[in-house]
Amino acid sequence: MGFKLKSLDELSRQMRYAPRGKRLEQLKAAEELLLSLDPGRAYPPGYVKHAITGYRAKDADAKVVSGGNQMTGVALQHDLGLLIETVSGAMDLSINDDTFAGEPILDLASAGERFGVTGKTLQRWRRKGLPARRLLFDDGKQRIAFRLSCAERFLARHDDGSSDTEAAGSAILADERDQLAGMCERLVSLGCDQAEIVHRLSRRVGRSMLETRSVLQATPESRFDAAAKPPSDELAGVIAERLDAGDSLSAVAADAGLRRSSAYLAAMSVRADRLVAATVKYHADDLFDGDPIEAEARVKALVKAARESIGGKASDDDGLTKRPRGLPPYLAALYDTRLLSPAEERAGFLLYNFHKFRFATLRRRLDPHLCRRREIRQLERHLCLAREARNRLLEANLRLVVHVARKHCRPGLDLMDLVSDGNVTLMRAVEGFDVGKGFKFSTYATMALVKGFARSVPAMQAEQASGQSVLPDRPHVDRGQDRVADLEELEQLFATLDDRERRVVFSRFDLPDADESAEDLETTLGLSSRRVRQLEANALDKLREAAGSHR
Repeated sequence: MGFKLKSLDELSRQMRYAPRGKRLEQLKAAEELLLSLDPGRAYPPGYVKHAITGYRAKDADAKVVSGGNQMTGVALQHDLGLLIETVSGAMDLSINDDTFAGEPILDLASAGERFGVTGKTLQRWRRKGLPARRLLFDDGKQRIAFRLSCAERFLARHDDGSSDTEAAGSAILADERDQLAGMCERLVSLGCDQAEIVHRLSRRVGRSMLETRSVLQATPESRFDAAAKPPSDELAGVIAERLDAGDSLSAVAADAGLRRSSAYLAAMSVRADRLVAATVKYHADDLFDGDPIEAEARVKALVKAARESIGGKASDDDGLTKRPRGLPPYLAALYDTRLLSPAEERAGFLLYNFHKFRFATLRRRLDPHLCRRREIRQLERHLCLAREARNRLLEANLRLVVHVARKHCRPGLDLMDLVSDGNVTLMRAVEGFDVGKGFKFSTYATMALVKGFARSVPAMQAEQASGQSVLPDRPHVDRGQDRVADLEELEQLFATLDDRERRVVFSRFDLPDADESAEDLETTLGLSSRRVRQLEANALDKLREAAGSHR
C-alpha cells in the first residue's frame, strides 16, 4: 500500500536528494515524531514538515489541533512509517553504520525473541507506530529492522503488551503485578539497590528493564522507591578500574559500601558501555558465514597454513628488506621484523576482520542493561584478538612508513615527525584495507602515505617558517659570555606562554634553557607529535601577538 497523504509522498521523494548526513538526521526526526503521535488528533502539514526537516514555511504557525481539515493522526502514522522505510531503504544503510553508534539493531526474528512475540504482533506494532527501517544485513540482503531504543519507547507508551493472545499484554501484566511487587519487596529487604532489582526481575519475568521499572514504580506495594539508588557513574568507573587491576570483588564492594552483587553489576555496566562505544568496522568474507566456531577454525587454519608454508622469503618491495644507512636506532630496529608473505598478509587481514565481524555481530545482540559476564567476556575476547591481529600487521609494515617518509623528508624537517604522522596513516590504512579485492597491502598503504605526506609536509614547512619569522635570529646566549641586548624583552614575550608551550618552543628551536631535546619532548610530556606541533603553533601565535603589542 502506498502513501495516503500526498504531502508525505512528496516529502519522501525530496528527502532522497538531501545529503546523506541530512537524511540521517531527518530519519531520526521522523522516528521521534512517529513515536510521539496521537492517532486521535489532526496535524497541520507545516508542523509535520518542520518537525522532520527543520524547515518552517511562512504559514506554518498553526499548532496541533483536534479535528479540522488537516492530516489525521491515523493517516500520518501510516505514512510516517512508510516514509522511514522508503528513505532508509534507498540509502542502503548497513546495520554496522556509524550512525547507530553501537546501538543494538533487531531484525524481525531477534525482536520477536527479545520481546516474546511473533511476526504478526510486530506487524501490528508497526501499524500502531513502531518505527522500522530497511537495512542491509551481513548477508548482503535488505530487511526490516528496529532500533532497540525505539522499540522500548514504543512499548513504554503502548501498554498493549508483548504476547500474541488477544489483549494479552495488559492482562498478563496485571497478573504479574502482585508477583513482581512481592519479589521486589523481598529484594529491598535484602538491601538490593534499584538497578539490581530491575536487572533481576527483568530476567525473571522475561520483560524489558524499562517495562519492569515502570511497573514497579507504579506499584506502591513493591517498595521500589525505598530501595537504594545505584552507584553513580563515577563510582561505577572506579569499581571497574579496581576490578580490572585485579582487586577482589569483596574488597572493592566493601570499600564502596555496596553489596557484592551491586558492585558487580556496576562494573558490568561500565564494561558494557565501553564495548557499545567502541567503533568497529569490518570487511565481510564468505569464510565468516555459518557456525561461528567452524568459521573461526577455518580462518585460523588459513593463518597456520600461511605461516608453515613460508618459503623463507618475502618480496623485496622496492628495497624494503634493505636497512638504509644513517637511521636512528629505533627506526633501524624496524628492519629486524620480517615482512609478511602474500599468504600471511591475506590470512592476517582475514583474521583481523573476522574478530571484528564477530564482535559486531555479538554486540548487536547485547543489551547493556541485562548483559552477563559471559557475553562481556566474549565481546572483549574478540576485540582483544582483533587488536592483536592488527598490531601484527602494523609491526610488519612499519618500515614501509620509514621508506616513504624518507622520500618526503625536506631540509629542516624532522624524520621522526614524518614517521609519527605516517604511523597514524598506516593505522587507518590497515583499518580500511579490503583483502578480498586482491590488491597488495603495500600498494594500498603507499598510496595512503603519499597522499598523507602531501598534506602534512607543507603544513610542517609552514609551521617551521612561522617559527623562524617569530624568532628570526634564533636568539641565544653564548654559554654565559655574550647576552642579547633585548633579553628582558624576550623574557617578557616568553612569559605570555604557559609551561608546556614554553618547553615546546625552547626545545623545538634549540634555545639554551631547554630542559630536553626535541626528540625527548613527546615522551616527557606524554603527547603525540601532532599535539606537540599544535602547542608549538599556539605558542608562536601568542609570541606574535605579544611582539606586536611591544612595538
